Amino acid sequence: MDNSIFLNGHPIPLDLPPQLSLAVVISTKEERVLNKQNTRIASVSSGGKDIFNPEELHKPWSSFGRIDCHYRQIAKTLKKAVITLNIGDLYCEMSEISHPTMKAYANKMDADFIVINQVKVKMHPLHFEKWQMYDLLFEYDRIIFLDTDILVRPDCPDLFGMVGLEEVGGFVESDYLNRSISITGCQKLMGDVIGWRGEYLNSGVGVYSYRHKPIFERSEKGHVINFGEQDMYNYRIKQLGFPVRPLPIEFNRMGLDNYEGHLPDRLSSFIIHYAGKGWTGISEGSEQRLAKVALMKKDAKELISRFGGRSCHR
Repeated sequence: MDNSIFLNGHPIPLDLPPQLSLAVVISTKEERVLNKQNTRIASVSSGGKDIFNPEELHKPWSSFGRIDCHYRQIAKTLKKAVITLNIGDLYCEMSEISHPTMKAYANKMDADFIVINQVKVKMHPLHFEKWQMYDLLFEYDRIIFLDTDILVRPDCPDLFGMVGLEEVGGFVESDYLNRSISITGCQKLMGDVIGWRGEYLNSGVGVYSYRHKPIFERSEKGHVINFGEQDMYNYRIKQLGFPVRPLPIEFNRMGLDNYEGHLPDRLSSFIIHYAGKGWTGISEGSEQRLAKVALMKKDAKELISRFGGRSCHR
């Protein structure tokens, strides 16, 4: 089979491993160049068949013959979504408190609000269902992901405006916590990434664009070292060479012991994330979840009080 890629009719020389998915090739090779020209891939076909969809782009690029890609100018108005994950009944009480704050923020950003509530990715653990964003990034140009155990303050600024199309936006939790076990463990299991010795992101808040599809591609096995899908998430960002835009702690404020006491109260932050103990002092189990729900309910009422009932709506 004559494997070749053409961009607007011009052949693109590629010396790439044949097993790489077409999504990786397009996002990390072609889009990287096009982004500098304010253009993006608009269509991909092979043998006269449209293959610009999640299933086809997941296949190895070498499984196609001639691949024709065409690009266009990046639109001034991009289709945006704010997305969260809530599958099953376990976190329903929490979502009743948190999701209205996210939906209000989405409205402010002229974005759709989407709750991932069905199992589709089928990788263990369940947190990998966040990776339905691979499919969603074919529909949306930009996505903000928020864990369900998060409150968004009514005056939270526009995260889309803070993070470029080529950048992954996230809070670098390794600035505060030692994540070396995860970083070295990932590379022992999946291969070394040159230069990756630090910069480990929390995946509870993330800002992405259409370029970041391959971060969330399904794999036969979800590799976990310490922290759910977060280890593999960080590995892929580094492996694929996506630049990171570090978000200030105010955009993913967690109750981590080693920086509590050094910052103003949690409600002074724009995005409050009740990860882990979530300021409850309880380590695990249903007791912890109930305590988080009670605290989030209390904090949500306090936010309404501070902002005089004002929501994120324009």
